[in-house]
Amino acid sequence: MTLILRPLQSEDIAEVVAAFAALGWGGKLESQFERYLAEHEAGTRVTRFAFVGGVFAGYLNVLWRSAYPPFADACIPEINDFNVTAQR
Repeated sequence: MTLILRPLQSEDIAEVVAAFAALGWGGKLESQFERYLAEHEAGTRVTRFAFVGGVFAGYLNVLWRSAYPPFADACIPEINDFNVTAQR
């Protein structure tokens, strides 16, 4: 199976929300991923989506400027959100 990692794209959002809803994680809303996309495009967040065999498998967000004081004070980027949906 092929693993593809790429930036979030607007056309991914509905698929991602549906994948989390199928797992019973209904709290992942389109608005959350639309914000991620806007912040990614602004350069304040890096969002990478993973697809295995063409199927959404998870994502990772990195904030270049963390709101968490110890990280912010030391200028350390933060892995802000990391979720995996793939099941074997």
